[in-house]
Amino acid sequence: MKVRIPHFYNEFSCAGSACPDTCCVGWLIEIDDDSYERFMNMEGAFGEKIRKHIVTREDGRYFALNEDGRCVFLNEDNLCEMVIKAGEESLCSLCDNYPRVGVDFGGLRELCLSMSCPEVTRLILSSNTPICFGEWGTKEEAAGEDYTKDAVFDTLLWARDVLFGILQNRALSIGERAVLYVMYAARIQQAVDSGEPQKIQQAAEQFSEETYIKRCLSSVRTRDEESCAQFVKEVFSFIGGLEQINKKWSALLEETAKRLERQSAAEFMNAHDLFSVDYKEQEYVFEHLLVYYVYRYFMKVVFDGDLYAKAIMSVIALVCICEMDITCWLGNHKAFLLEEQIHIFYLYSKEIEHCEENLEKLSEEIWDNELYQSHVLIENMAKIL
Repeated sequence: MKVRIPHFYNEFSCAGSACPDTCCVGWLIEIDDDSYERFMNMEGAFGEKIRKHIVTREDGRYFALNEDGRCVFLNEDNLCEMVIKAGEESLCSLCDNYPRVGVDFGGLRELCLSMSCPEVTRLILSSNTPICFGEWGTKEEAAGEDYTKDAVFDTLLWARDVLFGILQNRALSIGERAVLYVMYAARIQQAVDSGEPQKIQQAAEQFSEETYIKRCLSSVRTRDEESCAQFVKEVFSFIGGLEQINKKWSALLEETAKRLERQSAAEFMNAHDLFSVDYKEQEYVFEHLLVYYVYRYFMKVVFDGDLYAKAIMSVIALVCICEMDITCWLGNHKAFLLEEQIHIFYLYSKEIEHCEENLEKLSEEIWDNELYQSHVLIENMAKIL
């Protein structure tokens, strides 16, 4: 089996009690079967305490949360009582692995770090170095179906590399790259639907050509200011209607929604224009966001055939985060701090990317709402990004 990781993977170190938003608050912590069996056989008073605070539901077993939404084993110093009293080996697999996440494709395992962790987001956003990936072989045998033996898989991997090249082409603005991303996703989705690897390859080859990219960008028509402002309001309204678990997130959503309602279309566009100029040197953070999403989700098309929705999810993340960035930038008299950027990025990931219910609703909305048809998205994004 081969294992692939982004270059920052091994640089992660948990911030522990210094974390601004510990992962032990607000989330149900699921207990895997092996850990549950170990907890049931743990001796002594602490073993009894663990068993006392295990909650069994129809969908699994979890550690109880207190009335503040904190794991009962999280002490006043935001340290895990289980680690203190029984060592790190006592942790269940979810606690032990987070924020490490991975996907097995049989002969290939891709590992990543989740941006729902503030320290991971800090690690990614603190450097303008383009994200790259390393790979090595192991003696581990593939378990279950090996998708890497399918000819379509290798073609899709190459198509993803082409997309990385587009997203990391800093000769283009982030708006141009986002527009090309939507175009590319629509084309690759059509090719995937055909079931013919050759069509996937043909589409990727076209988007590898500079002349073709220039032709794509020159063909884009933009919508008027009123339509673009309305587009963003509708996107933001939907995101605001999803399940929310963090008061800081809810406050950020509310503040941005109020700004969008208060501004005229002209004021809305003026804020975007000024922000894009002022924030030009930090544009790499949006590049990192898109590359992160592509790495984590693009190849999952082999499981469900749905590449387009995954692509548009990342574009929606870009649009929403940009709006919240502008809200903070205006509130700070047109100044912007990295800490605020980290705060916005990890909250979005925690609230949207790490909630299966929210992801499912978002995917359905993308396919059901004409707002997310490729031409509509392109005409709006070309204006606002």
